[in-house]
Amino acid sequence: MILVDTSALYAVADEGELHHREAVAIAEGLSVRGEALLVHSYVIVESLALFQARSGHESSMKLLKDLERFQVDWVTEETHREALTLFSRLKSRTVSLVDCVSFTVMRKRGLTTAFAFDKHFVQQGFRLAGGAS
Repeated sequence: MILVDTSALYAVADEGELHHREAVAIAEGLSVRGEALLVHSYVIVESLALFQARSGHESSMKLLKDLERFQVDWVTEETHREALTLFSRLKSRTVSLVDCVSFTVMRKRGLTTAFAFDKHFVQQGFRLAGGAS
């Protein structure tokens, strides 16, 4: 199972995004291998806001339809609190609370790989799918 980040969802969807071709190739490879894909509820909220702001309502509705094939980890109060603790400890201008929830979910589930274009996953000790940079 691989956690999918907003950065990957957007890169796959937007042909003008810097990592689009790489993202599509990684997504196709994951699909061919039958890899289970996981998002958590905060990634859904973040992604919907991003898609709606950049591409409109129709784009965000398409994303919701596409996410039906993903497993969803609904963030609990416990996970939220653990992520807040990490967020507070990191004191970073660039690591978001959503990132901290991702790291927390991955650790709780024993996941090692994320489909993301965010160096913070590597800094937290995770691998990126397909060698994404």
